[in-house]
Amino acid sequence: MTIEHRLTEVFDDVLETGENINPSLKRDEYDNWDSLANVTLLMALNAEFGEVVSIDDIARLDSFDSILEFLSGKV
Repeated sequence: MTIEHRLTEVFDDVLETGENINPSLKRDEYDNWDSLANVTLLMALNAEFGEVVSIDDIARLDSFDSILEFLSGKV
């Protein structure tokens, strides 16, 4: 399974996006991507990909694309 596919599943689990994610949408464009969802996303990413995302990282990663690019350099 690719990183992108795995990330799609994490996004859907946490943000309930469905399989049709617009990768360029920013955090503030999601109705349900609030501070609690950000922490939940951090935990889900680390569970799926290993402990690769820090709290500082997740604070600056603000879209599917930015997280995918970050993970591609780490995993």
